[in-house]
Amino acid sequence: MKYILSLAAVFLSAAIPTPGQAPSAQTVQCSLKVAQSPAVRGIKLGMKVDDVLALFPGSRENEYIKSALTANPGFPNYGMISFGIAPFQYPTKERYIGISQLSFVFLDGRTVRFYVEYGRPPWPRVDEFIDKISDALQLPPKANWTADNQGRKNLICDGFRIRAATQDQRGSLSIETDEDPYKIQRERRAAAEEKERREFKP
Repeated sequence: MKYILSLAAVFLSAAIPTPGQAPSAQTVQCSLKVAQSPAVRGIKLGMKVDDVLALFPGSRENEYIKSALTANPGFPNYGMISFGIAPFQYPTKERYIGISQLSFVFLDGRTVRFYVEYGRPPWPRVDEFIDKISDALQLPPKANWTADNQGRKNLICDGFRIRAATQDQRGSLSIETDEDPYKIQRERRAAAEEKERREFKP
């Protein structure tokens, strides 16, 4: 459980821009749209929470997931839910052989980000990992991917992006829409707080 929480924290923190940091200019490197984004073992952007949980029978009874699902949809989450799943804990584990952990971010009940960490095999070179996933998921070749300052490589598509990394020789993928759920959450929080101030009565 602690590992799932720490993994989710790493995934979420990696996705959050530093406050005040301007986004870098990005060039679209593939013509795929969000509706054409790759599915990883049945997991895809835009899926509803219920559809994701149905892939892992019994996951609703996991206390960590249950806590995330029952959190107030308003303050302090403002429509955002996040949780991690260890596939080996569920009856469908055979479908996810090789995947050690999954993490999800939902906005208004649909998947806007998900992260996949592969336990095996080891990947000494990120380009080799990208060759394999590009072929399997029908994505543009590694020449279309660009490196960032975190040692990962990114593929910028029309409305979504994919990040690939091989930290400690563990392959991982992050697939996310252009929507920034944390920015939307902050904006909603600010609007709600402003409304409270307007309606405040001493």
